[in-house]
Amino acid sequence: MKKSLVFLLISILGLFLLTGCLVKEKIDDEKTVLSLSELREKILENKNIWNDYDSHETVYETEGIVAYQYTSNSDPTKNYIYIVDENGNGLKLTYLKAENHDSKYSIGDKIKVKGIPYYKTWNDPNVYELRMDIDNYGEITVVEKNVGVPLNKAELINSELSGGDFGNLVEFTGKYIGEDDFNNKEFSVSNFELKIDSHSVLPDLTLNSTYTIKGVVGQNYGYRVFVSDESWVTVVATAEEQPQPTVEASTIAEIKNEIKENYDAGTDGWNTGDTSIVPLRKIENAIVVYDASDYEYVYVVSDDGTGIYVKVSADLDISLNEIISATGRPYYTERDATNSYFEYRFNTTRSDESATVTSSNGTIPWDKADVLTIDNLPGMNNFGNLVIFEGKYLGQDEFNHYDFDLDNDGQSDLKVIKYSSDAMNSAGIQVGNLYEIKGVIGYNYGFKVYVGDSSFVTAK
Repeated sequence: MKKSLVFLLISILGLFLLTGCLVKEKIDDEKTVLSLSELREKILENKNIWNDYDSHETVYETEGIVAYQYTSNSDPTKNYIYIVDENGNGLKLTYLKAENHDSKYSIGDKIKVKGIPYYKTWNDPNVYELRMDIDNYGEITVVEKNVGVPLNKAELINSELSGGDFGNLVEFTGKYIGEDDFNNKEFSVSNFELKIDSHSVLPDLTLNSTYTIKGVVGQNYGYRVFVSDESWVTVVATAEEQPQPTVEASTIAEIKNEIKENYDAGTDGWNTGDTSIVPLRKIENAIVVYDASDYEYVYVVSDDGTGIYVKVSADLDISLNEIISATGRPYYTERDATNSYFEYRFNTTRSDESATVTSSNGTIPWDKADVLTIDNLPGMNNFGNLVIFEGKYLGQDEFNHYDFDLDNDGQSDLKVIKYSSDAMNSAGIQVGNLYEIKGVIGYNYGFKVYVGDSSFVTAK
């Protein structure tokens, strides 16, 4: 009887082996161990299902090299590690408790990770992350120390970063043009701009110098590059060494005429100053009449009172009444298509563009200013130019713009932009009083006067 039972068990076992029933479990286990590239594809295939860390419970395993890490926050949702394979393909590891991971790994270490892979997106379907949740169900172990990040596999970037770049090693060459309000470094690369995250490890950077930089693509209110070591940054040319293009100077009036011609013709690229389409132009001896360089623009005028909006780097040290020389590209910004209102602009912030202060002793040619009256109100004919007007101050409107009555009928005929508040308040203007106001014409939901200094306001 015992022999019969043993024979029966052996027969059943043989049947399982022949039919593959026992092997199937092993295949399932193997399918949860994937290369980084395979895991990226798996996440994308299941993006509609694996749409959060708790959307499934299947633990996957992969290996990668630590390319960037931030693991010191007490909130595990704020910590992350980017890993890449030998070809530079990567993934973001999330939900990492500082006590489990902080200072446990070095850049270049090869690690084995187990966790829940998932696809993370927000309101914009074009912005997404490929992630693996670690500390809820998984773990990390070091496979080999100091393998090294395969920077030689970094992909050269020639266009704006996108979801396909996320987690991967990239390389770009661009001109450093300053920082944003959150200390992220901004670079001009060909015909687009790119950011280096503020948490990156970087050497001291010089404004307007060109660098080649390698890093991993991450996401924080838009795709950007994360750099783990100063050695990933190479100087190509300092600001002083940059080859300067030979460009003949044009007058502001000539540049504005060129912009208008291309606006009227609907020429491609002129609404952005596309570097592949719009030629370089040069402006000399332009006087700053309205300084908003903290917000990356100024208004400048020539000695005939003709003016233009100039986009500048926020790091450019520039002030009212200074004279500048600028090499850049003209462009326009649509303001009111129905009435064909557009703003004349000039960009000086990209890799082959620049703006420099040549003198601090400029004299604004107020004698060339256009006199505004009830019969000569602001429009396209004096957009960007110097103007003077006399009017009774009526107070501020609901948007805090300053209203002036030009013909003494008690109605507002002209507005001074609310951004001139420092000048207007310093001048001590009072409702009901008559003033002479000097400024430049800009546009903000209608033509308005931009007043750059309290000395431009005179009580009559």
